[in-house]
This record gives sequence, C-alpha cells and structure tokens, in this order.
Amino acid sequence: EADAERECARASRTLAAGLGDVRLEADRQLGFVLRTTSTNASKELERAAGVVVHSVQRNGTHFTTARLRECGERALELQREYSAQQSELVARAVETAQTYLPVFDACAEAVARVDALASLAHAAV
Repeated sequence: EADAERECARASRTLAAGLGDVRLEADRQLGFVLRTTSTNASKELERAAGVVVHSVQRNGTHFTTARLRECGERALELQREYSAQQSELVARAVETAQTYLPVFDACAEAVARVDALASLAHAAV
C-alpha cells in the first residue's frame, strides 16, 4: 500500500494540471485506482502516457498507471494468499475443536447426572 501511495503522490504531481485533487482508492477488481475529483479530466488523462481511464462517474474519473496496476495486482495476490491461509487456519482450529467434543459430551452427561441426583436429594429432604 505504501508503494501505491507513493505512486498516487507521483501521479498527482505529474498529472495535476487541471485534474483537481487526485486520490488513491481501493478497488475490488484492480486493487487500487486513482480518482480525480474532476469528471472532465478523462480526455486529458487518455492523452497522458501510461494512464488508463477505467470509468467516469459522478464522484470523478477513475484511472490507473502502469506502476499502480502492478501495485494493485500485488495487493490482490497478497489478499488471496491471506484469505487462503486464513481459511486453512480456521479449518485447523475447527479440526482441533472437534477433538474436544467427546470430552465436552462426557462432561455434560456427568453434570446432568449430578443435577438429577441433587434434585432427587433435595426432593427427598
């Protein structure tokens, strides 16, 4: 993310003329995109070398640079790796918890017996 922020600062300095504010935003498909607050900047951005305009919306123009696409791809790859490792860890935790199930069943049965005997003892008094 630090590389993406540096690229945002570089793009902001390089492309700032007439674009307004340039902001870095997360994107589910691309990882990161840059967004200008100006919706009229798409033509100027399309003429700039190394810039790809992805969409023009009410909140601004979304675009990327080659370096930002690399950062975004790396971030998405790391996110996928993180999710895979997290799923594996959850599966192992569930597997470990399942080994305690017989112990908890036996404990619950013992508590139930003690409860029943205590109730009978209380009723007998």
